[in-house]
Amino acid sequence: MQGTFLALKKQPANFFSSRCVSSVKNTVVCSESSPIAPFKKEVIMQFKSFIIPVSNAAKSEAEMNAFLRSHKIISVSKELITNGENSFWSVLAQYIDDTTLSNEKLKGSIDYKELLSKEDFTLFSQLRDLRKKIAEEQKVPVFVIFTNEQLADIAQSKPKNLSALCKIQGIGKGKSEKYGETFLKALNDYAENEKEK
Repeated sequence: MQGTFLALKKQPANFFSSRCVSSVKNTVVCSESSPIAPFKKEVIMQFKSFIIPVSNAAKSEAEMNAFLRSHKIISVSKELITNGENSFWSVLAQYIDDTTLSNEKLKGSIDYKELLSKEDFTLFSQLRDLRKKIAEEQKVPVFVIFTNEQLADIAQSKPKNLSALCKIQGIGKGKSEKYGETFLKALNDYAENEKEK
């Protein structure tokens, strides 16, 4: 447990959002618009700790790697605990179970083609393609960037700046700063293309 504690201490001050209302038995319950859980409903962030000995680590590494391959990993932190021959790596993985991936999965799929105007749906589709490209580059699930609902809101409201983007439910300063300029450029390009038609 000492290694796990040190790994937790190394996290940035805002690692556990103020909207993460509890932390019990390796879980953190986060509510709407938390920087680490951009969902409309509560989602349970899970934690799994591993102790990897400095020597004879093959079995422990295999167990950890199997776990990392089979789960949606949000972040991994590690800390070397030095204790002579008993030194080890303490590794803490933060992940989401497939059963809690997003409220979109919980409430079933939504046909945005029916909900949006033809023009807004065209823009929505382009934003969705951009999100997919970014997610593949960053090796993260697409909903970590923006949810479908947020993309639909962007397509409808067409924000002109980061401040307007932050007014969309679930998009905070962190997401806005990380992805905002890219999506605002896509909106601007779309508007320019529409003018030329």
